[in-house]
Amino acid sequence: PFGELSLIDGKPRSATVIAEAPIVLLVIHTRSFGDLLDAIPGLQKKILLALCERLRSADVALASL
Repeated sequence: PFGELSLIDGKPRSATVIAEAPIVLLVIHTRSFGDLLDAIPGLQKKILLALCERLRSADVALASL
């Protein structure tokens, strides 16, 4: 996933991705993302858990430097 942080906090993306092979993307606009969060029970928690996992992984990577 990329760009998902911008959907949550409205700030510019923190990275740019360049595909090395053909890909299919799903574009989700901010309004649609909000609608999904409202429509799907538990989605907010799943996203929060995924972000927590990524933060913990980043902490481990930083600690190993």
